[in-house]
Order: sequence, then C-alpha cells, then structure tokens
Amino acid sequence: MKRRRLLQTIGAAGAAGLAGCGGGSDGGSDGGSDGGSDGGSDGGSDGGSQELGERVPNVVVEYWSDVADRVMSESIESISNDLEEIGVSLEIKPVQFTTQIGNSVGDQRTHHISYWTHSSPPSRLDPDELTAKFTADAAGPNGSSPNNYVNCEFTHPAKAQKSAASEEDRRELVNEAWSIGTEDPLAIVTHPRVSEGAYNPDRVEIGGTGEAGMKPATNPYVYFLSTPNQSDTLRTAVDPQLVETKNFPTISSPTILNTWNHLVHTSLVEWDHNYELKNMLAESFEEADEGREITVTLKDATFHNGDQITASDVKFTFELLSRHSGSVYPSAATPPTESIEVIDDKTVKFTFEESFRPIYGKTWARWGIFHEETWRDGGAWDAPAEFTFDEIIGSGPFKVETFQQGSFMRLEPHDGHPVHDFDHKVQLQGFADQQSALQAFQNGELDFLSQLSPAAVDTLGQNMDTVEFVSAPEFTSYHLYPQHPVAPSKFTPFRQAIGQAFNRQQIHDVTFRGAGEIDFTGCVMSPTHPWRPPEEELTKFTDDPQGDPEGAKELLREAGWGWDDQGRLHYPPDADLSPQYPEGEDPTSEDGFACLDEEGNYVPPN
Repeated sequence: MKRRRLLQTIGAAGAAGLAGCGGGSDGGSDGGSDGGSDGGSDGGSDGGSQELGERVPNVVVEYWSDVADRVMSESIESISNDLEEIGVSLEIKPVQFTTQIGNSVGDQRTHHISYWTHSSPPSRLDPDELTAKFTADAAGPNGSSPNNYVNCEFTHPAKAQKSAASEEDRRELVNEAWSIGTEDPLAIVTHPRVSEGAYNPDRVEIGGTGEAGMKPATNPYVYFLSTPNQSDTLRTAVDPQLVETKNFPTISSPTILNTWNHLVHTSLVEWDHNYELKNMLAESFEEADEGREITVTLKDATFHNGDQITASDVKFTFELLSRHSGSVYPSAATPPTESIEVIDDKTVKFTFEESFRPIYGKTWARWGIFHEETWRDGGAWDAPAEFTFDEIIGSGPFKVETFQQGSFMRLEPHDGHPVHDFDHKVQLQGFADQQSALQAFQNGELDFLSQLSPAAVDTLGQNMDTVEFVSAPEFTSYHLYPQHPVAPSKFTPFRQAIGQAFNRQQIHDVTFRGAGEIDFTGCVMSPTHPWRPPEEELTKFTDDPQGDPEGAKELLREAGWGWDDQGRLHYPPDADLSPQYPEGEDPTSEDGFACLDEEGNYVPPN
C-alpha cells in the first residue's frame, strides 16, 4: 500500500503519528471565537448518523500585510471562500512581515497557517537552504523553521544530502526528502512567484534574461548581455541599500550582496541566467576522499588594479567570511572547513571535516574573491565593521568608476576578467520607492526596470507607447505553511484536504496574469528550480487546477472527520488534540521523536 494512501485511511490520530514520527499534537488555545465541543450524533446531510468529535475552530491564517500585500490578500480571500465548501472557516489576520516571521519561526502559536513566500537569491539555487529549513531540529522556539515541521523520515535524507559522497547521491537524497515532504505534506503551494521587468526597446537591446528573467539583482547576466542603443551606459534603478556602504559584506540582503559579488567582484563559480552553475575564476575542481578534499585550480585573471588573482586571495576571502559570519557579516556562513591550504599561486586545497556539498552552489557561488592586500591592510581582519576602502579593488567584470554614497554607483568594464567581455558601462541609481523609479523610466532617465509589481506593469502599459515586458517564473513560490505542532494543522488528512480543495487556476490568473506553471504539490522549490525532484517523485494534492472540494471531503470522511447539520467540520471522535510537543519548548525524543535527543539535537540513524 502506498504511504500516502495509508495516511488517508488509518485515521487522524494514526496519521499524525506517522507525520511526526510518533509525537502527539495540539489544538491548544488556538480555537478562534466559535470553537467548542458541540459534537454528537447529528452529522447532518454530510455525516448522517456519524458520531462527531470536537468542532474544528476558525482556522487563523496570518499573512504579510506590508509585503506583497495585494498578491497575498486577494489570493487568501479566494482560498477562504473555497474552503467554506468543506466546512473550514478561515480567520484572516494581516500581520507585519517581521512580526509574522517571528510568530512562525519562534513557534509562538498565534495562528494555524502562515502565508509565505521565499525570495530567489542565487544561493537558494542550491537545495540545502530550502530543504534544511524543515528538519526536525529546526522546529521549536529556538529553531529556524517557518512551519515547525517535525518528521524524522524527512529529516534523515534532508540532513544527509549536505554531506553526500557525490552529487548523484545528493540528488537522490534531496528527491527522497521531498518525496516524503510532499506526501505528508509539509507545505501547500498556492501559485508561482513571477519576476516582472520592463525595458525601452529604443534605448536598450535586452539580453541575458533566459530562465531567470529580467531581475538583475539576482541575475547579473542582464547587465552582461544587454546593450545600450543610444549611449555607452545601461541605466537602471536599484534598492538604495546597494549604495549605502562600500563595505558590502555587512549588508544583510542576499540580493544586494549578489550585485556586489558578481559585478564588482567575481566568484569561483556562478549561477548563470539559465540556472546552470558555471566556472568563473575556477578553472577546475578535483575531489578526493568522497568530497572531503577539493583542490581548486584558478584561471588567469586580474584584480582591477592589475594584480593577479591568486590562491592566497581565495584563502583569505573565505577565512575572513568565516571569521565574522553571522555577526558583522550576516549572510556569511561557516562551512565545516578543517583547513584551506595554498599549494601555489593558482592552486588552493580545501579540506572539510566531512563532505560539504553546498560549498559549490551556496558558498563559492555567493561570494566574490577579495583583494587580500586591500582588505587586510584596511583592517577588515580584526575590525570588519569599521573597514572602508580608499579605492575599491574588485575581481569582477565591472570596476567602480564613481560611487556616490546613498545615491548611485557607476561601473565601467574591466578587461582582465576571464569570462565576461563587453564594452558598455552600467549606472545603478538608488530609488527609495518604486513610484519614483517608474516616473524616471517614463521620463527616459532609465533604460530598464525590474522587480515590478503587477500594478506597476499596468501603469507602464497604459502610460508608455514604447515599452516591452519580460515575465519569468522564479524558482520559489507562494505557499501556505501549516503550523504542524497544533491541531487542526498537525493532522495529515486536514493538510491534504486544504491543498486539494481550493481553486489554483483563479489565483494564478489574478496574481500574475497566468504567468508560470501551476504547482499542485507542497514542494517549495518551484518547477524551474534546478534541484526540484522529478514530478513522478512528488505527491500532488490534485490534478484539477480549479480544485476538488468533493474529493477533499471524501478524504476527510475516510479518515473519520465529519460535519454537523450546518456543514461545519468536526474532528474524528478519537482525535488527540494535544500538542505534538509542549508550547515554549523544542521537540525532543521525550515527545516521541526518535531523530532528536533529550535536548532537541539531531541524532543520525544507526
């Protein structure tokens, strides 16, 4: 019997046990205004004489009121209307982005479902970040999980993929984890994220869009492969944070970091506009000891002042980032590096405590190589927060011609780059809001714009005679995160029914005019992600883009749920509504999770 069918038929309590590897669950205090235990034998027209358990309360859904407000607010209203058909009433709560993140990641239990999306910086093209978020040890108030999902079956391969002996082994483990995570399911995809951009074809021949679309903050190839028609300079708008400081590793935004690391600096490897990982400063890699040792051979390349880029610069860069990761450098991480050894000017060997597969697509692809003399002599090693450039000496395809703090940065081509070759300049102009950038574009002061809202696209289409648009689905999506510790979200049949019932086609058409592919799964890596498992390994909620509320009701009925004579959903009579683990505590082995110890730390299988 397939695992998904088993989960549907053994009843709610048993399904919850499978979902949580033996843990319990909780309805707790999240009952809404009209909860209560008005069960009984009056199942109404849906339930007949079926015995009913406690009534399912209003399901509280929090969404970000200050980020993607229209996209989220309109689509959650649509979902709410659809779920009424299966007896589920939503209580929709707009909450500020930072507050909602804290409520979810801190396991505050203020809601049953959160409405999320993940941005698409290139570092997330590696599967680790979008997979490790959901391991059992990430749940609880001291963790980092957006849905506090605790499933040991998922956790084991999700942990193991990071240290797999080969890339092939790693892909099998990622596929296994998400096969389990979509069967359970841990999330419910609502619709794609779509990158919207606009350009003036009289002023620029746009290029480098590919699969990634026209979003240069995460796809620098738009800068490399586009050509200005009326001048020698490409002009576009950027977030003003980009030009607030030259000491860019101190910036927390990964998309802003991407511009510094791939225009002004260059990495060992780079994700291109078709989501393929390409060698940049690295000529080759040689692995030994199942990936514990990686020897990197560098290409001939120069910094902006003409100095050769050497193995010593590579060693310095990654030791500096690790030294100050998570504090002064918020986006830097600390890989399990045992040593970095300079073999000669063009050869550097990394030795790891264990194989660390994200080193390629997540670490080396994120950070450009720093000019050691500049950064060390400037004091970055010991006082990184106070470090400042006298002259910005980068390793990238562009060098800084002018930097006007808080206003703009003007870049010119660098002829010592080993891969990228072009002859145009780029001006990155900071704008505090999209309305100001739109006005500048309409006035001919900018050649192209990216990261446009649907409303902004409408404005430009109505007001400009000469404008072209580029839409591209991103590799992440919008989705619902059921909060797994509490009822009703903890019950697998309930999550499956939610994902089966609502009309995806309607949301898809309204939010981004039908761009992108409808996703019927709970995998947060969208169909364009290079590490998304094959579709046959992912469990779908339904194949019907308009939803299947009758199928959702049958699924619930088979699992012992029922409806009263007003059509309101009730738990099975024997449903255990206690929490999977106590509020305010991390999940542990004492709560029935065999992959965790008594302090909530991960325990690998024997």
